[in-house]
Amino acid sequence: MMLGAQVAVRAWSGRTGLRYTDAWGFTLGGILTQWEMKSGGAVRTPSQLAKDVIFANRGGTIVGKNAPEAFVGKTVKMQTIERRDQ
Repeated sequence: MMLGAQVAVRAWSGRTGLRYTDAWGFTLGGILTQWEMKSGGAVRTPSQLAKDVIFANRGGTIVGKNAPEAFVGKTVKMQTIERRDQ
């Protein structure tokens, strides 16, 4: 179930700690997940990869107007799934 798009998640304080997810929500198995959409030869940057590890292990704080109100300000763990154009 998708909860939002372009949801801002903070890994650490400061502007560089912010990551925008392409899509954010729960898998059918109920796991909180962010989906990273890539096309062509695009790859996740080292900064994105580092933040994704933090989100999986420590969690990220949900911020911004595109997040569901019930999650704003909460720190939650989430997995990242990378999706590619076929």
